[in-house]
Amino acid sequence: MSIFSKKAKQESLPAPLLLSEAGKVHTETVFYTMPAKFLVPDKPPFWTAGKIWLGVAVLMAGLIGVVYWLLATAKLPAARTPVVVSSKSSDVVVLEPSSSSSPSSEQPETKPVDQPSTEAPTEPPAVEQPPVEIPPPATSPSLSPLLSSSDSDQDGLTDIEESLYGTASAKVDTDGDGYTDQQEVLNGFNPKDSGRLVDSGLIKTYTSMTTPLFTVVYPFSWSLERGSDNNDDLRFVGSPDEFISINLEPNNNLQSLPDWYKTVAPDVDSDTLSFESIGSHLGIFSSDRQTFYFIDANRPREIFVVNYHSGTKTELNFRATFEAIIRSITVAR
Repeated sequence: MSIFSKKAKQESLPAPLLLSEAGKVHTETVFYTMPAKFLVPDKPPFWTAGKIWLGVAVLMAGLIGVVYWLLATAKLPAARTPVVVSSKSSDVVVLEPSSSSSPSSEQPETKPVDQPSTEAPTEPPAVEQPPVEIPPPATSPSLSPLLSSSDSDQDGLTDIEESLYGTASAKVDTDGDGYTDQQEVLNGFNPKDSGRLVDSGLIKTYTSMTTPLFTVVYPFSWSLERGSDNNDDLRFVGSPDEFISINLEPNNNLQSLPDWYKTVAPDVDSDTLSFESIGSHLGIFSSDRQTFYFIDANRPREIFVVNYHSGTKTELNFRATFEAIIRSITVAR
């Protein structure tokens, strides 16, 4: 190699770096790995400051709307216009609110609600009441039926009635025909023999003086008393203290028996009255069962009143005879 070629080669080679320049970076030099057109540009972040403020504004608007809706629905209903109704159903007067009243758009004033007290209520002091005086029950005369006098054989006829009809006081069925002595007397048969009672000579028959005529039988040994010739007020006297009477009371208005009974006994509740049949007569007994009232269809303008007068007696001697007389009353057609 020539000296000139060696020199040219040295000139073409770069100068060697000095040790003092060995760790330095030349900032002026930019290194590219690929062309710039192939580089992906950097994307901006999603949550920018503008988007954050917009989200906060939307959230605040929503909260304000919810609060407004809750307040609007919590308002009390507006007071209605008072209406005054007059005594006539068709007259209605509407009271208009005065000019000084607040407009309807304003929220009505709400009164505070009283909260229940937690304290125990105090009881008022006890007031001593005066004792109530209960009056004694009112006393009224007893109207309970009286008992019959002695009946040795318990056949329904008292011992005094047994002697009146000639029957045995120790035998229930004196003639032995299968019927008790009381049954035969009540049904008009001879209790001590065969045949009817009217043919036995033990009874008498009375025929009325007024019309329509009626007949009634009574014991032969009893006396008959009449009020006058113009009426048929009768008394059949069995003893100084006991007799049976028949009176005819007017019923010109043709009232029913209960309605008529109210006029003579207004204190008696007509609902408690009960009808009973004595023979062919349907009537009403008094509470002591010593008076019987009935109306006969053949004599409707009069009320038959049959009464057992016992005076001061505490026992009745002629109860069966009393019923037999009622049964025997027959009104002509």
